[in-house]
Amino acid sequence: SNEVRIEAVDLPPSGQAVTTLQGGASSRATYIASAAEGPCPNFGAATGLRVGTSSTTAYRSLLSFDLRHIPAKARIVSASLTLQHSGVASAVGAIDVHRVGRAWKEGTGTGGCSGDGATWTETEGGIGWRSSGADFATTSSASVTPTPGEPAGNHQFDITLLVQSWADGVMPNLGLIVKLQDESLLSGKNVTYHSDDVTDPALQPKLKVAYEDGSRSVAPRSSIYSPKPGSLLSGLVTVKADASDDRR
Repeated sequence: SNEVRIEAVDLPPSGQAVTTLQGGASSRATYIASAAEGPCPNFGAATGLRVGTSSTTAYRSLLSFDLRHIPAKARIVSASLTLQHSGVASAVGAIDVHRVGRAWKEGTGTGGCSGDGATWTETEGGIGWRSSGADFATTSSASVTPTPGEPAGNHQFDITLLVQSWADGVMPNLGLIVKLQDESLLSGKNVTYHSDDVTDPALQPKLKVAYEDGSRSVAPRSSIYSPKPGSLLSGLVTVKADASDDRR
């Protein structure tokens, strides 16, 4: 029997492009832990991103996405940050996303003092934050409030206005910090998101941006050039075809 698989493709409206940044060289992520756990640990190579508190420590996650290919001054139609989590055991309150105000490095640590990436007190080895816990905008750019007992899933943050400010050049793109709105120390008041170092690419942090670029959507095209039309076939046949799309 012959099996034919057909997949629907959603094209952006004419005049718009959509780009999805997830893993690889397009993103980086780490988290930082407060001085109660020591000022040195870096988590740039850890598979999780902690946000919240324990009874002694506050945790904040840093993320960055490379948006240089989006044209300057382009109108951002939408920008959604998606973070996959392993479940929310207890009440944590609102989780906020803020714009970061100083350049930082991801680092290569998994909890040790790697000396090459962000910690609670440093942007990278030997360079301090202006304020411990990272430099970030006072006003949050987006917020979600998880439900206690939530199973593994994702949280989506609408950061359209923030990405627009980056595209307009109003603010430099130095990344994001994700933190609890209320960081009063309490055991178990935290969420662990998957980082860009987790094995499954589908679980890595994702930023999807739709923007106006004046282009026209072109549907994917395919054509079979072997065997030729009208050929009489039998047995096992190799089919050769060409396919193309507009890479949007």
